[in-house]
Amino acid sequence: NTERLLPGVVIQNNILAANTDGIRISGEPIVVGEQVAAVPFARVINNTLVGLNTTGTGITVQDNASPTLLNNIVMQFETGIDIDSSSETTVIGGTLYKDNDANVSNTNVGEGSFVIQLDTDEVLFVNRGGGNYYLNPGSEAIDSSINTLEDRAVLTTVKEPLGISPSPIHAPDTDV
Repeated sequence: NTERLLPGVVIQNNILAANTDGIRISGEPIVVGEQVAAVPFARVINNTLVGLNTTGTGITVQDNASPTLLNNIVMQFETGIDIDSSSETTVIGGTLYKDNDANVSNTNVGEGSFVIQLDTDEVLFVNRGGGNYYLNPGSEAIDSSINTLEDRAVLTTVKEPLGISPSPIHAPDTDV
């Protein structure tokens, strides 16, 4: 395909709490004179990433990676999602941001579609201090996810002539 996308890992339904850094999706840097590598296309779906008092980064995307980040909670990091300039084909949707110094580092990509931004005083979890990351009753995160995101067009153009069915991204019916 024209974007050199290569399907990769699925990271789904995890709670990563009290970390300075969360998830890192990385490809290969382009080196002049060498063959250009494939671009990893990961699916990062329905994860809860909670930092330590606005230090570190929730999700890092670098070196020509192109993941889809769907229905994630990213809170209390210095940078919620850090996307370098070589990874601007990253897709972000349905992300809930809370108490990050900066939600997304790359203004060309932006915060994504269907953004939820919680204020500092809004309670997200039942008992975060006690390690209970169930969503607080009435939280905006409940039933706010994107149900389905269609396969990227550059992938279907390759798959369709080969008789390979599309592979849309579906939000899980349940989560942790």
